[in-house]
Amino acid sequence: MVALLDTRKPNKNGTYPIRVRVTHKRVQKYYSTDTALTVPDWERL
Repeated sequence: MVALLDTRKPNKNGTYPIRVRVTHKRVQKYYSTDTALTVPDWERL
């Protein structure tokens, strides 16, 4: 399980959504979360 910052398309307020990638038997599935951060905030984590 890996948390990712989805920088493909920003939200209206300039933040990017955080997604969770789960891999099971070589199949990847992405799940959305209700959390969004800016790129500098993500890098500080």
